[in-house]
Amino acid sequence: MVGMNATRRKPGPRPKGVREQICARLPADHLAHYRQVAEDLGMPVGDYIALKMAEVHGWPAPEYINRDKKQQEALPLSA
Repeated sequence: MVGMNATRRKPGPRPKGVREQICARLPADHLAHYRQVAEDLGMPVGDYIALKMAEVHGWPAPEYINRDKKQQEALPLSA
């Protein structure tokens, strides 16, 4: 049983690699918009901002951001 646990992945989200945290002050109405767009894309607002910053500066999108990721559709409930 111990050998089996050694090969299993830990539960939880996949690691996003080496990143650094910053503190930024944004106009409230801008942040509200960024949050809504990120939610519509199915990603955290921090990932959305990292994606847009990379695009603006001509860098490739970070590998952990899957731009084709769509929100999961809810399965219809049968009555």
